[in-house]
Amino acid sequence: LLMTGLPENLFSLQNEKTLTFLYRAPKLFLNRLNDSAIFDSYLAVFKDIALCRSMTRMVNGYAFAYQLLGMIVFDNRKVLDEKAINSFDSSLAYGSYSKIWSELCETDKQIIRAIIKHDGKTSKIMEALSLKKEQYSVYRKRLIDKGYVDGSNYGLLTINLPRFDAFLEKYDF
Repeated sequence: LLMTGLPENLFSLQNEKTLTFLYRAPKLFLNRLNDSAIFDSYLAVFKDIALCRSMTRMVNGYAFAYQLLGMIVFDNRKVLDEKAINSFDSSLAYGSYSKIWSELCETDKQIIRAIIKHDGKTSKIMEALSLKKEQYSVYRKRLIDKGYVDGSNYGLLTINLPRFDAFLEKYDF
């Protein structure tokens, strides 16, 4: 059985009473897609280096976004314009981001907003939200475990989900 999705959803599924075989099954966790592989794959179809670089940066290694953007740009006469970007944003919102956002607690949402506002700087996030290090660490770990943010660079958090800032700008009421 091959399954893909965000870690939080896979862990939730394996803990269902009737699906405990998933809990015992061996698992292979894959990281984000490789930018070089994404670029080469896009280049084989679109034959435009500048376009493929832009598309590769936009998807940020997120498999769903990689597939989605490739399809949208292909259907848009191999052009990445405002129409294609709006379609990409809308599809991400509908197919993934709305659900993710609705399931976050208010403090998680505040932290994600602060990551965007303060360029991911831990000290600024904690200061803006008046969080002590112990409090912040709990939320930070939870967002990392869910796969929504990356904390591999000391003192910084970055959002893993491509164009999530654009999603919040449009849909965070």
